[in-house]
Amino acid sequence: VLCMGSHVLRAQQTSPDEDSKNGYLSIDKELVLMPEMDGVRSELADFENKLLSQLKVKMDVFQTKLTEYQSLAENLPEATRLERKNELEANDADIQKFRAQAQQAETQKELKLMQPLYEKVQNAIEQVAKENGLTQIFRAESLLFNANAIDIFDLLIDPLKLKLPTAVKGEN
Repeated sequence: VLCMGSHVLRAQQTSPDEDSKNGYLSIDKELVLMPEMDGVRSELADFENKLLSQLKVKMDVFQTKLTEYQSLAENLPEATRLERKNELEANDADIQKFRAQAQQAETQKELKLMQPLYEKVQNAIEQVAKENGLTQIFRAESLLFNANAIDIFDLLIDPLKLKLPTAVKGEN
């Protein structure tokens, strides 16, 4: 199973005496070039803008109440001043809570949108491994040295329909 934190992507089972043929890739490199990423980026931007709009409303209300409080505080009775101060503190806490929830919601949204892409990459990796007799595929970031490992980026271009800039194609 493809997992962002894993070092070895799903590989075929091998016996200890069997020669292993290894490959490696940088998943981020493939993901960023997938045509589906445009839709993911767009949907995430829309989601973020919606959250920012909601946050702006909350902050505008807070700022209005704060300005009003600051201009009237000296002339308010102590009980009213304390009540308004408590209301401002509650509004501020609500804004902080909203920010934390919005950040969590953005993370969950990104994971939900990226899951089909991770699955597509995993399936392409398995196909390429099978077609090329690879027994293990490593994340490039965790592979320190393996003289027999091959970069499978070029092998994933067609199965993933990667959109390559002209200068990058074949420059791996």
